[in-house]
Amino acid sequence: MKEYKDLELKNRDVLFSHIIEEHEKQINKWGVQSATLAEWMLWTTEEFGELAQAIGDSSYRGYPWKTAYKEAIQTTTLILKIAEMIWIELVT
Repeated sequence: MKEYKDLELKNRDVLFSHIIEEHEKQINKWGVQSATLAEWMLWTTEEFGELAQAIGDSSYRGYPWKTAYKEAIQTTTLILKIAEMIWIELVT
């Protein structure tokens, strides 16, 4: 199996632009959500499972990596939303 090396977020500009695009898609689809941190974590765990499935499909079944990338961006978007909510708790 191929090993991957930490790229030190050298592609962060394009990655973050995809995260912002995904955030905007989620807002357009669901509106501004209000939920407990536990509920946010449940949604993120669901997305994380979908990411795991997509990585397995790409690694072992030859599926395109595009789906895994999409799931990684969706998962990261939710994790950043949770981090922001916790950060607000820290600074207020």
